[in-house]
Amino acid sequence: FLRDRCVTQCNRAFELLLGWEPGELSGRASREWYRSDAEWEAAGQRCYEPFRQGGAFEGEMVLRHRDGHAIECEIRAKAIDPTQPDLGSIWITMDITARKAAERALRDTQADLERQVLERTQALNHLAHYDVLTGLPNRLLLEDRAQQALLAARRQNQPLAVMFLDLDHFKAVNDSLGHRVGDVVLMELADRL
Repeated sequence: FLRDRCVTQCNRAFELLLGWEPGELSGRASREWYRSDAEWEAAGQRCYEPFRQGGAFEGEMVLRHRDGHAIECEIRAKAIDPTQPDLGSIWITMDITARKAAERALRDTQADLERQVLERTQALNHLAHYDVLTGLPNRLLLEDRAQQALLAARRQNQPLAVMFLDLDHFKAVNDSLGHRVGDVVLMELADRL
């Protein structure tokens, strides 16, 4: 219970939550459990405005344990008598630090999984459309791009040219020097192209 933002009474659970001994919070200003004057002022504006309109406050905020560490809390509060807010207010505070940490961990895990799925999808897409050895587009991608080019050329009534390159005597390179050398030749050609 608060009056003029000072504790008139509280239960042991609230004292334990904030790290105070029994009775130590009695008469103290609520500023004791905020991390800064600015946060205390902001909380006052945020929480007490609904009281002036006859309502209640529900929300989350970060409070400060006596030793200084942050405690994420869910807060519910209302004036004892909505017609006379000066009589004080009653507050229920629940520590949700573990829940918020779990939510953050879940969001981080989800973001990591989405990143991995995107990376793997891109990798699979690359494997499906590009030659593993040279990194050049494969027949599947060539066919897709050729179809798109043909449609575009027809729509725009433009000519289209396709160039075909052949590597003369490549079989002889593979047969005489081996497939590894043949692979090196293909990679060099791809790099030059």
